[in-house]
Amino acid sequence: SPAKAQQPIALKAAIDSAYTNNLLLKSDKLSVEAYAKLKHSAWDLPQTEVIGEYGQVNSVYTDTKFGIAQSFKFPTVYLKQKSVLTNEWKNAELNFESRKAELKKEVSNTYYELLYTMRLKKVLNETDSIYSLFLKNADLKFSKGESNILERNMAEAQRGQIRIQLQQIDMEYNQLLSDLALLLNTKQIYVPDTNADELNVALVADSSSIAQHPFIKQLELQNTISRSKLKLE
Repeated sequence: SPAKAQQPIALKAAIDSAYTNNLLLKSDKLSVEAYAKLKHSAWDLPQTEVIGEYGQVNSVYTDTKFGIAQSFKFPTVYLKQKSVLTNEWKNAELNFESRKAELKKEVSNTYYELLYTMRLKKVLNETDSIYSLFLKNADLKFSKGESNILERNMAEAQRGQIRIQLQQIDMEYNQLLSDLALLLNTKQIYVPDTNADELNVALVADSSSIAQHPFIKQLELQNTISRSKLKLE
C-alpha cells in the first residue's frame, strides 16, 4: 500500500535493485545456466552394449562368447549439434540482456513519471492555496457587497477544478508507486530522489547504438540458429 513509509531512491539504485530482485530476470538467468549445461550434451554417445552367449552354438561343445558394441553417428553430426546448442545458449544470453534492457526502460519510465507527478502535485497544491485565498477574498467582498455572486462562484469553480486535478494526480501517483515496487519486487515503497537530475532526451537516434541492442542481436542469432538446425537435419 502506498500509505506505507516512503523511502527516496536514486534512479541507478532503482535499476540495480530491479536487476537483483526482478523475478522475470531471475528466470531468464536460470535459463542461461540451463542452456550453458545443455550445450555439453552434443557429444553424448549412446550407452555401450555388452553381449554374452552361452551354450551349444556352433558345435556339440558348450561355447561361451562375450562382445561389446558401441554405436555412434558420423562425427560431423556432433559438430552440427554442438553448433545448434551453442547458438541456443547465446540466444538465451541475449534474451537475458534484452530483458535487462527492457526492465531498465520500464524502471526509468516509471521513475521519471513519478518524479513528474510529484512536481506536478507540488505546483497544483501551490495553485490550490492561491485559489483558496482568492475564494476567501471573493467571499469577503461578496459579504461586504463589493462584488456580485458571479465573481464568488467563478472563484469556487476554479478551485474545484484544481481539487479534481489533485485527486486524479493522487490516483496516478499511487498507481505509479505500486508499479515501481512491482518492478523492483519489493514491499518497500520507494519514491524518486527529489535531487534527481533532469531527464535529457536524445532527439537524434544513434543507428550504431540501435544495431548493438540485445533484441536486434537476438533476432540475427535466431536466423543463425534456424540455419544451424537445417544443417543438422
